[in-house]
Amino acid sequence: MMALLIECCWVSLMTKIYGAKASQKGYDVKTCADQELLYSSEWPTLKIAYSGYYYIPSGSTENIVVKEFDLGYTPAFLTFFKMSFPSGVTRSSGGQLRINDSSLATHKTPTSYEEGFYYIFYHDLTSSFEAPIYNTTPTIPKESEDDTNHGIKVALPGKSVESTDYRDFAIHSDCFMMNIHKAGFVPYNNETPPFVETIEHNLGYAPFCLILADGIQYGLSGYYRTQSTLTDFQGFGINDEYLTIDTLWGNTAYIIFKDKIFN
Repeated sequence: MMALLIECCWVSLMTKIYGAKASQKGYDVKTCADQELLYSSEWPTLKIAYSGYYYIPSGSTENIVVKEFDLGYTPAFLTFFKMSFPSGVTRSSGGQLRINDSSLATHKTPTSYEEGFYYIFYHDLTSSFEAPIYNTTPTIPKESEDDTNHGIKVALPGKSVESTDYRDFAIHSDCFMMNIHKAGFVPYNNETPPFVETIEHNLGYAPFCLILADGIQYGLSGYYRTQSTLTDFQGFGINDEYLTIDTLWGNTAYIIFKDKIFN
């Protein structure tokens, strides 16, 4: 299991603030690098609001609503769908679905059939956040010779912490989590050069990120989709210092995670 540290600090004579960290097995939770942690209560995660299967028939003449919701904001989403060509290939970006503050839908006449699975998250695309950085220097794991390796489990309502099914847990230290490092929103800009927004992340490595942009150039302002091909929108990239976004392609929301792209 993983080493666990419960932290406590006083903010007044009457109030306590508690926190938790869980590291990967073998790493000292008190000194390890951010990328070696599995969880910190100071880092938000992508929490699933809705999920489900969807199917878009070929030749449809109307926009197809996959899921309606009332979260009060436009949320982040991901889809995993089977491509009609090449057969048997699954993609996790692009596709025909877009999202606004009330529904996940096609918002255009489908050109071919599409089936897959969607996740809608409790994350407002217009929100901004930056998590604290504890340590950017990688450490060396050690094999534990005693009982100092512990773990953390939080079961879902109605489920047992003794379950062996990871789907029964809100938090399980055997599983990596989508820990958010930084999130923000970059508005559309086609008037003031250089038309590129640079966002520093200061992690010291290239992290995984999720980019969603609207279709303002196609008359679909407010309808966001995940990054797809150069014909939809382009001009974003990430390295070990910063994320760059081309503002010519529409309003863009980004989520930078703690996870490294390459380990």
